[in-house]
Amino acid sequence: MNREVKWAWGWACAGVMAVATAGTVRGAPVIAAPADGFVDSIGVNIHATHYLGFSTTSYDDWNSVVSAIGTLGVRNVRDHIFDTARLNQVTAATGAKVTAIIEQHGFDGNSVLVLDPTKLPSLIALAKGLAGLGALEGPSEYDQYKDPNWQANLKSAQMALYNSVRSDAAFNNVPVIGPAIADNAVYQNFSDLAAYADRGNVHSYPSGFATPTTGLNVWLSQSNAMVGAKSTWSTETGYVHAPTQTTQFYVSLNAAAKYIPRLLMDYHNAGVEKTFLYELLDDNVDPTNTSSENHFGLFDTNYALKPAGAAVKNLIALLSDPGNSFAPASLDYTLTGGNSNLRQALFQKHDGTFWLALWQDVSVFDNVAHADLANADLPVTLSFASPFLGASTYLPDSSTSAVGTYGAGSLLNLNVPDQVLLVQISVPEPGVGLVGVLVLVVMARRWRSSSAKPPP
Repeated sequence: MNREVKWAWGWACAGVMAVATAGTVRGAPVIAAPADGFVDSIGVNIHATHYLGFSTTSYDDWNSVVSAIGTLGVRNVRDHIFDTARLNQVTAATGAKVTAIIEQHGFDGNSVLVLDPTKLPSLIALAKGLAGLGALEGPSEYDQYKDPNWQANLKSAQMALYNSVRSDAAFNNVPVIGPAIADNAVYQNFSDLAAYADRGNVHSYPSGFATPTTGLNVWLSQSNAMVGAKSTWSTETGYVHAPTQTTQFYVSLNAAAKYIPRLLMDYHNAGVEKTFLYELLDDNVDPTNTSSENHFGLFDTNYALKPAGAAVKNLIALLSDPGNSFAPASLDYTLTGGNSNLRQALFQKHDGTFWLALWQDVSVFDNVAHADLANADLPVTLSFASPFLGASTYLPDSSTSAVGTYGAGSLLNLNVPDQVLLVQISVPEPGVGLVGVLVLVVMARRWRSSSAKPPP
């Protein structure tokens, strides 16, 4: 054994004594989720065709739309299925899969806009023409139409959709998503659709545009009332990013940038399988802030990232980890010094690194005073049962560059903000014993410091 290894071994033995006698009480190790699985859960709403009566929108420049989707890095888009050529262009350029809303309307004898069941075959045919079909979704927010028989007609439409899809081998392994209803109290009237949907569906905009968790449990409970214990997708959620004449429920650009990455994490923690942000672009230039519909975008009308869009882009870039599926390991760590607002989510990548997301579940915008709120960082200590080799911290709201780097050790003192903080943790290869770990730690410290000298 050479002198350098002898020196490391001596320190390792001392470390064993310290670890064995510390008496720290820890919870069970936490099993990580695949980092790329989280990235794959993120989607965004787009509009290949006009809607809401707009004569023109930012989506008319479809090449810029496709470029924005690629810039964001999102892998799922949601849209009505009318223009398959445009949707196929998205898939060809970005690889994004399409969740296709299956609904088409006509006027009844009283000039009321209602679902037209005769058009289902043509919509199914369009779905077969999608190169990147990810899912088929029932009618969206049909309770907002004026059909006096909307509940019965919605049920019939969902049943017909499901039966058509499940009887066609072309749609093997393509899930059918239940219909989203704007009034969540009505979901309980649709329990007979449980057999006609593979996933539940909610449009869980935070109540009063408060914190992302506000009202989420209610939405998920109502989804369960429709489809039982099946997983739920949130196919619309998000924030208005400007004060408008049509709603007082908005947040500032800065607040949206903090809330939306937290929302994606909160939804992951709550078991939401996919979350589609509303929406990719601000629909129209709206200098007088006349309509809230023009201010949901992650990009503005010039196709420039808004702060929330940049935060989502950075979050995706930092956690993206494509590759074959794998079973993540567990990490034995303890957080101390936090409070009831502290939230966390643990991920792992193929290279073995763990990524711990930390944030505070607090308001960042005063909807009465219409002002950003200043929240103090929350000091916490992150300690590990076994030493780590190194760590870095990131703030996706700002950039993909590390804001802090740490050498080998067994604890980190961190300040958790009211936005998502990512902690990247490098650990030894599995099977390395405690003494071996401590040897690696000491060696790593030595190699990082050119001035370090072993004791005589």
